[in-house]
Amino acid sequence: MLEMRRRHCRPAAALIQSWLVVARLPGPPTGGDLSPFELTAVLLIAAAAGAGLGLRAAAFRSPKTGESEELATSSLVTETERAMLELVANGAPLAAVLDTLTRAIERISPQSSCTIMLLDEVHRRRLLMASGPSLPQSYLDAADGLEIGPDVGSCGSAAYRNETTIVEDIATDHRFAAARDFVLSYGLRSCWSQPIRDSKGSVLGTFATYRRVASRPRPQELRLARVAGQLAGNAIERIRAQRALIDAVRSLNLAETAARFGIWEADFERDTVTISSGLAALLERPAARCELSRTEFEAMVHPDDRNALWSGGEGSRRATGTLQAEFRLTLPSGALHWMRSQWMFVPGSKPATRATGAMIDITSEREMLLETMRRAHHDSLTGLLNRASLYECLERLIGTRRDCALALVYIDLDLFKEINDSLGHAAGDAVLQHVARQIATSIRQSDLAARIGGDEFVIVLPGVSDPAEARRSAVAATDAIGAPVNVGGRSLRVEASLGISIYGRDAGDTDSLLKIADESMYRMKLSHRRDRVGREQAGLTEDAASRCA
Repeated sequence: MLEMRRRHCRPAAALIQSWLVVARLPGPPTGGDLSPFELTAVLLIAAAAGAGLGLRAAAFRSPKTGESEELATSSLVTETERAMLELVANGAPLAAVLDTLTRAIERISPQSSCTIMLLDEVHRRRLLMASGPSLPQSYLDAADGLEIGPDVGSCGSAAYRNETTIVEDIATDHRFAAARDFVLSYGLRSCWSQPIRDSKGSVLGTFATYRRVASRPRPQELRLARVAGQLAGNAIERIRAQRALIDAVRSLNLAETAARFGIWEADFERDTVTISSGLAALLERPAARCELSRTEFEAMVHPDDRNALWSGGEGSRRATGTLQAEFRLTLPSGALHWMRSQWMFVPGSKPATRATGAMIDITSEREMLLETMRRAHHDSLTGLLNRASLYECLERLIGTRRDCALALVYIDLDLFKEINDSLGHAAGDAVLQHVARQIATSIRQSDLAARIGGDEFVIVLPGVSDPAEARRSAVAATDAIGAPVNVGGRSLRVEASLGISIYGRDAGDTDSLLKIADESMYRMKLSHRRDRVGREQAGLTEDAASRCA
């Protein structure tokens, strides 16, 4: 009869052997080591832990009834397995998962009351109650926070020593001296605790079995506790890993929002682009809509920038290593944002069928860069080109063709020093800004204007070689400059002197063109000065004559 029983159990024993290896049990028992009762118990525990081991075909002969049962169809296995799977799938708290395990073991061994305590993750000095569904809440509350030590009950000792601890009689065992009366008042007389370990062998907590009579556990009962400890360890590690993953995702989402970046993955076979919630927010998409069609994504890319992406055809998808591109996206709101993306094509096929990368909004960075470039090339006060940019533009215009037609107008303000001295530098700055605006509005779109000194301005007239046409443009600018401007509550009229040089007729290089125009301007300035002196002298003469009359 015994041999027949073992024959029935060997197929299941082989499966259990495989599962125990997966479960990381030290020294997995053989089929000959496990009795049919133990095999039945392990199957029930495995089902309770949601292991889903596919053992439904294994039949066992019950040691009590002597009848063969199909354990896979038993309500206990089915209900417990379903409950565990649902808990895990629905993200149930660890306590609920562990309660399912302790209840399953208590159904296997009705004379037992089981608890699971977890070592605190930060200081690793105290055990926190995680499961004990059949014990009074008052007992669980009192045991919660138990400080571990070499002789602290069975659970505290097991966690401290990282070894199974057996207390046959709580009434006489020195390890319960501090809490003997309290534990006995609940009718508990014996206890054995199995350390719950992680995959590295570190203590996670304890699995304890209490009995209401003084007794020593049988080998199969210790083995049952060991299996339960392993299942608890697997569950704790799995759920904590899930929790860590959820925390990491939350942190990543927060980082994405703060840094304005996101993660994407392109599937070229399905023509889809999956984006993270952070990137969805960046692209002004609903958080629930994290998958875009490839066409939908590419439609957001500025037409001039599409070849910079992986959408450039199969040839571009044969590249290796980390790739990078900067491009513009038109968002649903109509806003145009600059993006920088780094990505890699997933190896395994040529051309690649998938790519994954990250994208960050660099609009502010681009604007700062453009502003820096603008400041490097433009006068900070007036916004016109500065001297260095003027030279660059002239060299570029002159260097494009030898028969270049170009005129240059040199403008210098009259009596600007007097404005600065009498009204202050703030008034002088306001006058310079007025002059710049008037020049900008008086010239053609193709013309260039620059401020090259304190009150010196230059206008470049591309395509102009006729001195008369150049003079008309110059006079239009000085007339515009002469429009009244209100400065500090006073209306001022600014006068200017101008000089003109023609490329090819007067000079053939930038420095010479500027020198000739400057000299021409200076001659006009002297003429204006003589005119002012003449007007002043005439005014004095008239004043003297009126006094003598």
